[in-house]
Amino acid sequence: MLIMITLAACQKEHDTEMRIVSLIPSNTEIVSELGLFDSLVMVTVSDDFPDMVKSDDITKIDTFNFDVEKVIAEKPTHIVSHESINDGISSEIERVKKATGAKVLVVADATSIEDVFRDIETVGNFLGKSQEADDVVERLEAEFTEFKESIEPKTKQRAVVFLSPTPEIYTVGRDTFISSLLKGAGMVNVFSDLKGYPVVSNESLVKHEPQVAINLTDMSDKDFRDMLKSTPGLKSLDITDLGNQCTPDVNLVSRPGPRIIQGMKSLAECFNDEN
Repeated sequence: MLIMITLAACQKEHDTEMRIVSLIPSNTEIVSELGLFDSLVMVTVSDDFPDMVKSDDITKIDTFNFDVEKVIAEKPTHIVSHESINDGISSEIERVKKATGAKVLVVADATSIEDVFRDIETVGNFLGKSQEADDVVERLEAEFTEFKESIEPKTKQRAVVFLSPTPEIYTVGRDTFISSLLKGAGMVNVFSDLKGYPVVSNESLVKHEPQVAINLTDMSDKDFRDMLKSTPGLKSLDITDLGNQCTPDVNLVSRPGPRIIQGMKSLAECFNDEN
């Protein structure tokens, strides 16, 4: 009888074990920060943090080629999706939900640092880790306050973010997560008169007169420098000088997750007043 009771208890514990599918890297970082890394059974092919996520023990999925049967095979109990991708795969997620009974959370797109704190709490509540989420947010808020008090005003504040090379320049406008990090780092986004992720021309770039350039194009420092120097019309801009160019870790400054303060610090450290 004792053996049967023990087996039944073990079976119940197994049946209630969380099996989490994360469909965007920032969600994976949040789940891991909440102490639930071992519950992750599937992440995206783009996930690379924490390092353990690269293990073959965790199944990978391409959200741009969503394989419903592959997700169902992992028997998820919780699926953490994201507003930025959910519209394109909502019908596939619904099929997985019906087949497995998984609970689904669509995390809202963060456009500010405060939004990231909100998202961490939302994920924590969804996964039964409310206290852990509160602790993470409290720590990040304290780090954010300390950072704001320590940062020195910059003489070179007008920044442009390159998400793609010239001539079709994708950049960031207002109401975006990266723009909020620039502000937190003491810089002004020169394209804050535009919204979202606009495409801007060389002429518009010259008109906005940026003083520093943030390279998020995946180009090397040398290739980025050579591109700016060879682009017609940009010779008069300060951003063609090497000292006014920076290539931070793209994941730190583009993922709205627990490493946001690190991302902000990396931007602030890009330039100094001696450049």
